[in-house]
Amino acid sequence: TQTMAETRQRAFAVTSAIRLAAGATFLGLGGAWTRKHGFEFSVLIYPLLVYVSLAAVAFAGRRSLLAARMAWAMPFFDLGIAFIVLRVGLLIDPLHTAAWAVSSLGVLTLVVALVGLSLPVRWVVVLTLLAAIAEFVLLRTTGLSLWPGLAATFTLGFVAVATSAVPRQTEIALRQRHEATSARASLEEAREQNQRLELLQ
Repeated sequence: TQTMAETRQRAFAVTSAIRLAAGATFLGLGGAWTRKHGFEFSVLIYPLLVYVSLAAVAFAGRRSLLAARMAWAMPFFDLGIAFIVLRVGLLIDPLHTAAWAVSSLGVLTLVVALVGLSLPVRWVVVLTLLAAIAEFVLLRTTGLSLWPGLAATFTLGFVAVATSAVPRQTEIALRQRHEATSARASLEEAREQNQRLELLQ
């Protein structure tokens, strides 16, 4: 419906701002981590620079119709770049597996939350499943057992359910307000017609 489309477009505008702010924050953290541990720039800095650049482009065009139609593609890019960076980080920095494991759950939770706020349920389900698989692979890379992976999966699922309810509830509220406005307008028109009929009589 038109109301739902408007809701999704507003959500995409909001998530574009969140995505850019998060990308810039992670770029700063990545720079600090790179400097502290002497990583190559290709590990964290270059991928995050590419991500922030694309996030800035999406933010600049957040209110355009084309950007809204392409909103479904951004979470896949979010998930892909997050998995690659985290996976490479785990492989080259095995001394800090706990830090990478915690970071992975935080980053993927943010990805799922953005999906829940901005995309239809079918895409939320797909991206949540992919995020859960990515998190499971990352946690297994750290040597953790099955149970932390299951806990992370349930966490991502709960976040997806909670955030995806927001646009649906907003759409319901907007539709009810529109219906109430239409009903008041119809009553006002009917009253004016009755007044005119009374004057004619």
